[in-house]
Amino acid sequence: SIITATCSSVSGTATDLQGPVTGIEIWEGPTATIPVSRIGTAAASPFVVSFPTYADGISRTFFVKAMDVPSGTWSTVASQTIFCAAPPPTVTISAVPASLPYMSSSSNIAWSSTNATGCTATDGSGLWAANRSTSGTFATGALPITTTYTITCTGTGGSATKSATVTVSAPPPPTISGVTQPNYCSLS
Repeated sequence: SIITATCSSVSGTATDLQGPVTGIEIWEGPTATIPVSRIGTAAASPFVVSFPTYADGISRTFFVKAMDVPSGTWSTVASQTIFCAAPPPTVTISAVPASLPYMSSSSNIAWSSTNATGCTATDGSGLWAANRSTSGTFATGALPITTTYTITCTGTGGSATKSATVTVSAPPPPTISGVTQPNYCSLS
């Protein structure tokens, strides 16, 4: 028997030395010797059995069991172990508005991620730097300088980092109030 396993299908040709193959079952298990759950069937060989994609970052062994006519028994005729990688996380982050006047208003930082179990915020200002959920918003408050907000989201498939910058305009020039001009008199 020859099989090709992926994280979403098993295909191949099953043969049994005891006689013709009249049914195929595809099983999956955590080790190379213990089939745990049946994930699909086929009527005859050659076969292709598709199933929902495994993407959980662990190794799986797929077993092909064949039914032979003379004995009426199922026997394992092939197996293959593969690693079904988890998809990498993605993250997006934005600052609205992305430009602010000096110390006058707030920007809203919004982020979201996929395939992540948690996020960590760094840089930024105020209370931004903290463990964060996989999506959310944060109000910056008035800012005195241009500030970058960075978020890193992690999951089984790794991590992803993105940043958003809020640009703050220069402070206005200082003003002096309450000072009177001296009265200069000229002597003639």
